[in-house]
Amino acid sequence: MSTRAKWIACLAAIAVAGLVASIPAFLGSSPSRPRPKPVASYRWFDRLPVSERSPIVNDTVVLTRTPDGQKLLAGSLGGEQLCLTLGHRGGGCVPIDRSKQIQLVFRDESSSPTVVWGVLADDVAAVLIRRLDGSVKRQDAWRAFGAVGPVESITALDGQGNELGSVPGDGFVPMGCSGPGRCYMAFTTSG
Repeated sequence: MSTRAKWIACLAAIAVAGLVASIPAFLGSSPSRPRPKPVASYRWFDRLPVSERSPIVNDTVVLTRTPDGQKLLAGSLGGEQLCLTLGHRGGGCVPIDRSKQIQLVFRDESSSPTVVWGVLADDVAAVLIRRLDGSVKRQDAWRAFGAVGPVESITALDGQGNELGSVPGDGFVPMGCSGPGRCYMAFTTSG
C-alpha cells in the first residue's frame, strides 16, 4: 500500500471515529452530561382556596393522605402562605420556597410512629422514602406526601424515576405537633 493510501485510510478512520462519537449528541443524550433538572413550579398552590384570615378551620382541601389514612388539609393565606392542618391536631401557615422540588413542612410527633409531611413541585410524580432500618419504599405522590416512621431521607422523583431533589428525614420542619393541641412553629435566623 502506498504512503498516500495509508494517509487516506488513516484520515477516513479518524472521520468515522468522530462521527460515531458524536451520535449521542445528535440523539440528545450524552453519558458525560447530567440531565438538567426542571425548574420547580407550584401551580397547584395557586389553585388552593384563598382566605384573608387564617384558613386553618375553613377554606381547606385535602392536600394528601398517608397510607394509613391520615389527612393533611391545606389552604392559602392571601395567596402568599401555605396553611396546613392535620385533623384535630392543629396547624399553621408558612411560606414555601417555590424554587425547591421537595421540602418538609410539618412533623406530627403526636402519632406513633411519627409522620413527616412535605410539599412537592408540579414535576414530582413519586417519592422514594428511605427508612432508618434500611428499607426503601416508592410512593406515588402529587403536591405533597406523608412519610410514616423513622425516616432517613425522602427523594422526589419525576415520572421517569429521575431524582429531582432530596431532604433528610430529620431536616428542618417549620411546623409540628407533639401532642393533641400542642403544636409549634419553628423559625430559622441567618446570622
